[in-house]
Amino acid sequence: MGICKAYDVRGKYPLELDENWAFKIGSAFGKFLKGEKIVIGMDARESSPSIKESVIKGLCSEKKEVIDIGLCNTPMLYFAVIKWEVSGGIMISASHNPAEFNGIKMVKNEKGNILQIGKDSGMLEIEKLSKEIEIKEVVIQKENRNILDEYINHLFRKLEKKEGLKIVIDYGNGVGSLAAKPFFDKTDFEVYHLYDEPKPNFPNHEPNPHVKENFNDLIKEVKKRKADLGIFFDGDADRATPVDENGTELRGDILIGILALDILKTYSGEKIYYDLRCSKTLEKEIKKAGGIPVAMKVGNPYYKEKLIKEGGVLGAETSGHMMYKEHYCIDDGLYAMIKLINIILKSGKKLTELSLPFMKYYKTYEINIRTQNKEEKLNQIEEIYSKKEAKISKIDGITVEFDDWWFNVRSSNTEDLLRLNLEADTKELMEEKTKEVEEIIKG
Repeated sequence: MGICKAYDVRGKYPLELDENWAFKIGSAFGKFLKGEKIVIGMDARESSPSIKESVIKGLCSEKKEVIDIGLCNTPMLYFAVIKWEVSGGIMISASHNPAEFNGIKMVKNEKGNILQIGKDSGMLEIEKLSKEIEIKEVVIQKENRNILDEYINHLFRKLEKKEGLKIVIDYGNGVGSLAAKPFFDKTDFEVYHLYDEPKPNFPNHEPNPHVKENFNDLIKEVKKRKADLGIFFDGDADRATPVDENGTELRGDILIGILALDILKTYSGEKIYYDLRCSKTLEKEIKKAGGIPVAMKVGNPYYKEKLIKEGGVLGAETSGHMMYKEHYCIDDGLYAMIKLINIILKSGKKLTELSLPFMKYYKTYEINIRTQNKEEKLNQIEEIYSKKEAKISKIDGITVEFDDWWFNVRSSNTEDLLRLNLEADTKELMEEKTKEVEEIIKG
């Protein structure tokens, strides 16, 4: 089918993902999921209402009880699944992708935690089932319900201090503002909101944290306002990227480190799961703080599953997905920022100071390189560096390690991209080796 990705269903509307496929996916998920009640919500894309209606028809064809929470962000949908103790949920969203895309995220309630459906946790079965389903007329039967107030009240109890910071937030016209604006309105922080109205075509910039230019307006406003913190929400608000008081975007692995050291003060000796793209300082700092570092392949469903089945307190990846066990394993950008705000205010330190322990080496941000020949390029990299006596592992893509530098190249699960992360002991070596690996990929 081509639209069933590693973590969700996603494609261009209507060329790849249309109402017929939405019906089939809804019906297949209904067959797959044990239990009767399912929550559904959507983002503000133009195609989301019709995709949602078709998914609901598919669910109703399997006699499921549907609770529709309407326009929402992804963490709100996940929270509703847990709080209302239903079997699962479906979010209609393509996250940070351009406006012509849409998607279907499916989750199940796994013993009071959120488990996202991916290739290893049911997507293959759902894909197979969907191919056998015939479209038919179905009368929609659903209940409309609102989760917003309950969600905000839950989060507000997690905020330890309600004043003392100046904050700028850029929503990129995604749905992050639906919860974050009323949440911050309850505080006494000085908050400035950018592009807070959800719009289907993202007229100012895409809510995509992978593109550095998208941070320009936020950075400019942080500097202008002399703010303590900037926050960039991705399209469906399951991720948030901080910008420090100098207007510098915080790398994902530095955010993981700051959050990990804080939670380990309460849960010493627990596991912290993170992806293999993180700086090598992260492992050292987690161990020093009394935690157990566990490096894994990239993909937020994997951390959720580990937290649920093997214990631990935090799962995180450098793209911004932060999952706390105490927050039902929901990857929630606003929740992570509440934790960060608590840390800043408790410590009395600026974000730049909190970052210092994780900046001992020189690391690139993730570099995305478009290519149609992903597997061919990965094989070429392995062939080249195996001759240079490097340590090579293939947990996720290919990781190449030398004594004074290392890099990982992996395939995007949703786009024709190879993603490069590289770290070295010096800035000069980082720049030299980044250019070297980029030239191999670009051919």
